[in-house]
Amino acid sequence: MSTGDTGAVSQRHIDFVLRLAERSAAELAGSEQASVLTQLDYELDNIRLALEQSVSDERRQVTGLRIAQSLTRFWEVRGYMSEGRRWLERVLNSDAQFPSTLRANAYLSAGTLAYRQSDYEGSSRGYSTALDLGRASGDTSVTARALCGLGLVDYRLGDIDSAARRFEESLDQARRISDRDCAAWALQNLGRVHEQARDLRSAEQLQRESLAMREGSGDLFSIARSMNELGIILRQRDRHGEAEFLHRASLDIRTQIGDIQGQAICMRDLARALERRDRLTASHWLLESIKIERKVGDLRGVAVCIERLAHLCAMSDLHAEAVRLLGGAVAIRQTTGSVRELADSRMCDEITAAARVRLGSTHVDQLLSQGQITSVRDIIAFAFNFKPE
Repeated sequence: MSTGDTGAVSQRHIDFVLRLAERSAAELAGSEQASVLTQLDYELDNIRLALEQSVSDERRQVTGLRIAQSLTRFWEVRGYMSEGRRWLERVLNSDAQFPSTLRANAYLSAGTLAYRQSDYEGSSRGYSTALDLGRASGDTSVTARALCGLGLVDYRLGDIDSAARRFEESLDQARRISDRDCAAWALQNLGRVHEQARDLRSAEQLQRESLAMREGSGDLFSIARSMNELGIILRQRDRHGEAEFLHRASLDIRTQIGDIQGQAICMRDLARALERRDRLTASHWLLESIKIERKVGDLRGVAVCIERLAHLCAMSDLHAEAVRLLGGAVAIRQTTGSVRELADSRMCDEITAAARVRLGSTHVDQLLSQGQITSVRDIIAFAFNFKPE
């Protein structure tokens, strides 16, 4: 091929990737997710080349942003959160002029990917900007999603009342425009709020309503998410068999479509459903979850797994190990600003109380302090050095 043809070929390449990305964005919300994701995997080198060419050329930056934003679900499912954020940030930080809707949706994407890595400051920044843009343009779809995202940030940071208000407003707006996907997301998150209030009956009803809406869409990614959330509620209602079934079904779907971080979430929730009858298998799932969460960059997920490993240790009378793990989890959580959910908080309090009886308060305080000054890398290595019995 002659040098003079390079520009034309390059543009054809970019146009191909743009068509692929935007077609895939629609298809990834339906029942063909596995095959679409496989095609995107196959074309990933071409996608990256097109993105590099377009985001580096001010004449093509709108195209670059369209590609990067359209691939949000792909970045999320495959665990490429850092890469997706980098492409979005490179373009959004440029001086290019973007259509309002495209810019707003790109900031929604940036908020989502940051949230998945427990970067709550970055997530809030993305969702807040999207909310402002959506309100300015009157785009209810954008504002409904931004509100739900901001509610999740509030929830993770412990402001449950603010989270509930945002979820309710998001649900109201989503219903007004018949956005079933956003409505299902808001219902799921309201279920979490009711869980924190220990209203498990209402939490179950909300999660079942969310799941029913998602089953109607055929969106496997979201169906698996709802199934796992429902399993969490059923476990707390002492319906462990049903919970285990839902966690396994969710894990199967997420494995089928290659949802990397989703698998990690299912693994750690499945571990809690199994801990009464099979602590060894439960610990296996927690350690596998830690590997994935480290890979995708979600330290909050690592902390949750370590706390649950501590619970398994306490159940095996390894109280010193349990307390040291709890101290390490505290240090990891401090790097993200996340707080424990109610069920995990009660679990950690029970571990500490039992250890004080067995080891004495002074020793427990020393172990907690040791854990808190241990590096993330070392506390993870410590977690991998033993197996609860």
